[in-house]
Amino acid sequence: MRKIPVFEVIRYAYRFAFGEFGTILRLTWFPALVFFAVSVVVALITAGSFDPSSPNIGSILLSFVVMAAVSLFVSATIAVSLHRMILFGDSRVGENISFRIGPTELKFVGASILLGLIAIAVAFALSLASIPFAIPFAAATGASFGLFTLTIVMYVVAGLLLARLLLVYPHIVAEEKIDLRGAWQATKGNAMRMFGVIALGMVPFIILSLLAPFILALIFPSEPDSFSPATMLPDLILNYFLFILSTAIWVPLLCYSYKALRDIGPYEYLDESGTSPAVIRPDGE
Repeated sequence: MRKIPVFEVIRYAYRFAFGEFGTILRLTWFPALVFFAVSVVVALITAGSFDPSSPNIGSILLSFVVMAAVSLFVSATIAVSLHRMILFGDSRVGENISFRIGPTELKFVGASILLGLIAIAVAFALSLASIPFAIPFAAATGASFGLFTLTIVMYVVAGLLLARLLLVYPHIVAEEKIDLRGAWQATKGNAMRMFGVIALGMVPFIILSLLAPFILALIFPSEPDSFSPATMLPDLILNYFLFILSTAIWVPLLCYSYKALRDIGPYEYLDESGTSPAVIRPDGE
């Protein structure tokens, strides 16, 4: 049974994210721009029609549905292009405006919805299972500490279960099918390692995303109550690049884990010309 080399995967993921950022930006700038343009328009429309005394629940729900749908499709087109770059060496040379919605992207959207439903089901099941232990545990350790500890345990258990399914995304690109069973079997004996790849791999990005707004505020100070397109612009630009960077990190974390489990080197690629993908060595052998 192959084991995922956690820190090696993280190292290659960040090397890809920053070493190939020019190519990543070329492939992702337009779909990311579409997402942020739609989000700004929806936010302005919602804010303009919002009445605190009688909020329009239908309008709020419609805004949520629109943003969720746009986010799913934009994330899919970005993620598929980066998956293909890592798994097949396909950087779409000469393509400066990339926004594709094809069968693979639609499978990504379907898989994301399916994983979301599974996450809700797992959270609900764990909540029900924890009820018999919650009250006595809280009473024995102190209500706040006990419930906090129990919540953390539930999150970790849910994370371990879902981590085993995340390789469904590389499976979609490599094998053109939503294969939850294949993703689950591929990570057998690697649940902790897969969880570690995601948890530890995203820590530097999380730290960066937390520090960046403070750094931005020092560079572009503004009045606390000021609200205008000019004051919003630095924040929008920052969030735009953080959105691209987050995808440029989580995608290679999954792809290099997938490669490790298939015994494919980080700089080796799959051959999509046959019915069963074969490895192409860098030297063509």
